[in-house]
Amino acid sequence: VRALHRRDCHRGAAMTAALLKPPQRPWTDGVVYDMPDTQYHAQDGISSGGAALILRSPAHYLSAMTGGRKVTPQMLLGTATHVGVFEPDAFADRVVEMPNFNLRKKDDKAEAEAWIITQADRVILSAEDMERCHAMVASIRAHDGAMRLLEGGRPEVSLMWIDARYGVRCRGRIDYLRDSDLGVNPTSDGNVI
Repeated sequence: VRALHRRDCHRGAAMTAALLKPPQRPWTDGVVYDMPDTQYHAQDGISSGGAALILRSPAHYLSAMTGGRKVTPQMLLGTATHVGVFEPDAFADRVVEMPNFNLRKKDDKAEAEAWIITQADRVILSAEDMERCHAMVASIRAHDGAMRLLEGGRPEVSLMWIDARYGVRCRGRIDYLRDSDLGVNPTSDGNVI
């Protein structure tokens, strides 16, 4: 039984590695600062979310990668709150409130669809969710302990590497990396020495 299990695990690992072989796009190994969110998510490498799907089954991973994921209002609220906490200066550029269109009227519906297209990669929230988002962000930012953790570092630090065993491109994103976590000091131009 152990031999069969080992063989099946090995086949699963080989199949998973084959599934993860990405198209050859430009790739930079290492720590990447200031990578826009959309650029990070466009990278071919597997993330922790992708790894979790593979653990469920390679079919689940393939389905998510080829069919896309349904984005829920809760996911949008979470993303907007994340931006508000970790990148408050970018909030106004990345998050917008949906105007109050009357979607029962054909003209308003067309206007709403046109407006959504103009928002490109921005997170669009309902008025109610925007209010919730502001309240959550304000609550976190008012907490002294939370704010101490968000000092002396950089938000949204991307990590890119190629797995040595399978040759698979991997990626991860740290919400906030404090300089003290690395034991390094940033230079005046923002680079780390």
